[in-house]
Amino acid sequence: MPRRIVFVSFRLTPAKDHYGTPREYLPMRLLTFNSVRLKSWHLTRIRSPFWRLYCNLDAGAEIRFGRTRMPLDARAVYLVPAWVTWDGDSRPGVRHVYAHFDLPGMAGALTQRAFPRPMKVHPQTKARYARGPNLGGEMERLAKAFAHAEVPDPLLVCWAKSLVYRGLQLAFAQVPRAVREQCLHPAIGVPALDALLNHVEEHLHEDLGLNALAEHLHCSRAQVTRLFRKQLGVSPGVYVAERRIAHASELLVHGEASIEQVAERCGFPNRYYFTRIFSRMLGVPPAKYRKLSARR
Repeated sequence: MPRRIVFVSFRLTPAKDHYGTPREYLPMRLLTFNSVRLKSWHLTRIRSPFWRLYCNLDAGAEIRFGRTRMPLDARAVYLVPAWVTWDGDSRPGVRHVYAHFDLPGMAGALTQRAFPRPMKVHPQTKARYARGPNLGGEMERLAKAFAHAEVPDPLLVCWAKSLVYRGLQLAFAQVPRAVREQCLHPAIGVPALDALLNHVEEHLHEDLGLNALAEHLHCSRAQVTRLFRKQLGVSPGVYVAERRIAHASELLVHGEASIEQVAERCGFPNRYYFTRIFSRMLGVPPAKYRKLSARR
């Protein structure tokens, strides 16, 4: 008896911003994709505003969070969420493939609710969506391709982004549905918040206090606060600080601007206030953060 083929489809209604322009449901900014041979990897109380996808080609490294130890198996893939505090150690010589990326719009509180700790995303034999290409093998092949590329290649960038999204897919498969549905762009269907988040992202160097946000939205301070708390789970001030620190950490790791210049570009009045807020949110001052990132 011939097998019956049934085609099932669904329509993902386009998300739109304040001006009716289609928006991504889960935008991702790839910051870096690289491979290194670790010389010294002893990290203490690391807390970062960007996400990490790790694949070690050799055993001998581990991540610790709280009282939990997570050995990093060779060629397995791990997701380290943003805003999570963790420690890491490795023996010298471990081949380390990694991607750093940002998920704009996912506030720290929402991230910690969905992803409270680092997790192994592949292999996951019990996961519903675990079938498909070997993610660790693909990351290894891409790392070799990048090593031989003399100039940036759109093909490799698309490949890297597809692997990051694949890792996120496997991670979301381990999150309860009710929680993961909150992680889609929280401003979808809320034009006022969408306009405000765009404004924040594009004007981090300007005044983004509660009065300025309320004036931009033509509403009261209380309305702005309720909007942020309801959709993002944090106050406007906390969200703005998170985005400023996220941008600052990117400039520190991938740029050569001085601490004073980074502070100015991210909307902090001076280096000393910037250092205080940065240290409070990430556990280390900007200069040490840059030094640790370079050593890794």
